[in-house]
Amino acid sequence: MNRSTISPARTLAATAVLGLTLLPAACTAGSEAAPEDGAAPATDAAALTVEDPWAKAVDDGMTAVFGTLTNTSGHDVRLVSAESAAAGSTELHEFVDEGGSPVMQEAGDGLLVPAETSFTLEPGGPHVMLLGVTDPLEPGEEVTVAVTAEDGSELEITAPVRSFDGANESYGQDGDAQDGSMDSMDHSDQDAGDGSDHGEDM
Repeated sequence: MNRSTISPARTLAATAVLGLTLLPAACTAGSEAAPEDGAAPATDAAALTVEDPWAKAVDDGMTAVFGTLTNTSGHDVRLVSAESAAAGSTELHEFVDEGGSPVMQEAGDGLLVPAETSFTLEPGGPHVMLLGVTDPLEPGEEVTVAVTAEDGSELEITAPVRSFDGANESYGQDGDAQDGSMDSMDHSDQDAGDGSDHGEDM
């Protein structure tokens, strides 16, 4: 009876082909490994943390959301819009100097949170403005605002409502705050403090 034989050369060739076949698979598996610690966040919103968020209590009209945003990433994050079910419209606001007078207006280019930096939303400074509040916001309640970053990701801010005498904005027909209407600045750092002055009714 004849028996087929496999030569050593043919065995070596088959082993080499098998090795080449497995090599790409091994490389592919390595490329799918989880990113190392310290890798950039998947979205701009994921790079931000929020500390001490709060909103001014109002019966109607307008109010604002404040707090401290910290960008934990190595790249700048730009916030471009905001929305809240608690108001008819929600805008990102800033103060600009017009002839020596601070004027509040919608931030046309959004609000920039620099890399590895804390950015404060505060009375007398940048803030999230709620216009046309749908229901009274009373101390002890909470209001939620979704802020959208330039890449489309969203940061949800849940802010406790506090009693606060400042931040009494008055708008003209064009929607911008008028000079001298801020009770000057009742919307000021001295009223904002570290947040402790706002909780007297909490």
